[in-house]
Amino acid sequence: MSIHVPVLIGQQEQHKALRASLLKPSTSVESQQEKKIRTLEATVRSLRFELDKRDAEIRQLKTDVADRNARVLDQAHKLCELMRIHSDEEEYVEIRSVKDIVDEVLQDYPGITMAQIVSVRRTRELITPRHRCYYEVYRQRPDLSFPAIGRYFKRDHTSIISGVKKLRTGDER
Repeated sequence: MSIHVPVLIGQQEQHKALRASLLKPSTSVESQQEKKIRTLEATVRSLRFELDKRDAEIRQLKTDVADRNARVLDQAHKLCELMRIHSDEEEYVEIRSVKDIVDEVLQDYPGITMAQIVSVRRTRELITPRHRCYYEVYRQRPDLSFPAIGRYFKRDHTSIISGVKKLRTGDER
């Protein structure tokens, strides 16, 4: 019997090794599949995030386009009002160019040029003529928005608003 026992023990060990080798690949296949699933889920989440982000951008762009169209229509209406034919005279209302308006204002300020008005200098002798130019362009060209006037003078629209308000209220020094 003692000869028979080692043979059985050897067979048992072979059986255990075979069983372990058969079971091990299946768990490795399962873990590989789980990794692939997790990777795919992560990809789906990132794509979903990108899609949501693009949807938000599209909504914002649609809003911006609608806003821009409304502003263009508003300016077109103002322009049509300015160019309306007088019923008695049947003449078009003349729209003066911004340059003509500025040149007229600068006649009151000898020695100051358009280049100085548009420059970044903030000296005292330029502030009043600059604000007068803003105000006259605003008053004589109601078809132009504050940002449009600001682009002409190379300024932010808030600078134009401030200059116009100062001349309206008499805050100019």
